[in-house]
Amino acid sequence: LLQTSLRKALSRVTRTSAMDRFGRAGAVLIFITAYLLQCCVAKPSPCEETYMTVLKGQKAKPRDLPKLYTTYCKKNMRVSSAKSMDELCLPLTKKVEEKMRWVPPDTEVTPKIACLSVDKLKEMFPEYVAQAEENSRLEQAGEAEKKKLLDAAKGLKGKLSASVTSVIGAWEKALVKDLGEKLRVDIEAALGEGSGLDLGEQAKAGADAISKQMEEQASLAGKGVQTKLLQKMEELLGTWLSKTAKAKKQASAGSTQEL
Repeated sequence: LLQTSLRKALSRVTRTSAMDRFGRAGAVLIFITAYLLQCCVAKPSPCEETYMTVLKGQKAKPRDLPKLYTTYCKKNMRVSSAKSMDELCLPLTKKVEEKMRWVPPDTEVTPKIACLSVDKLKEMFPEYVAQAEENSRLEQAGEAEKKKLLDAAKGLKGKLSASVTSVIGAWEKALVKDLGEKLRVDIEAALGEGSGLDLGEQAKAGADAISKQMEEQASLAGKGVQTKLLQKMEELLGTWLSKTAKAKKQASAGSTQEL
């Protein structure tokens, strides 16, 4: 096929102005070169075409690519699923992050680089392999430490929740009991036989209902206090966890730099 195409090209060359300027041999060489450049240069792979769209011609470092890919994924993924786009795109973004671990941080990522496997990236950047492995080790250690801290926070939350529930529950029962008894005494003193009022049974029953309704409201208030305290406890625990994790990360980074 290539020989047939070249023969046809040669016959066309004889009718072009190239032969007049460079002679037959020069014109043939120019045409063959142009033909080979047009026909034989490899086109971008589907993967490279994808990352051409992801990058949109902009310069990106390894740390930038996962975020750019996530944006692309959310806009272009067409899947019928109950999961959110964040959940669907997360595994793909993780793969991008894993590959970019092996690319030096100052490297400008091209579609070709983005499509290379981890093994090919190691071959392309052999001088960075040791650093990437050390970064991975430190990150795994950090994740293990974070999990330990998270487990400790979960255990603490369970204990604190139990304490809040126990204390507020006992307080709520005492509140309802004490309030109900006090209100009934007040009602009897104000409306009972010693009050000098001649009230019917219906009026007395209505007055007695006041204490019961107040007890119900006190019970609801106690449950509301418990709910608010549990919410606040969870908020404070989350803040503590975030600050502690950040402090441990900074301490770990400092000790690594000293080494």
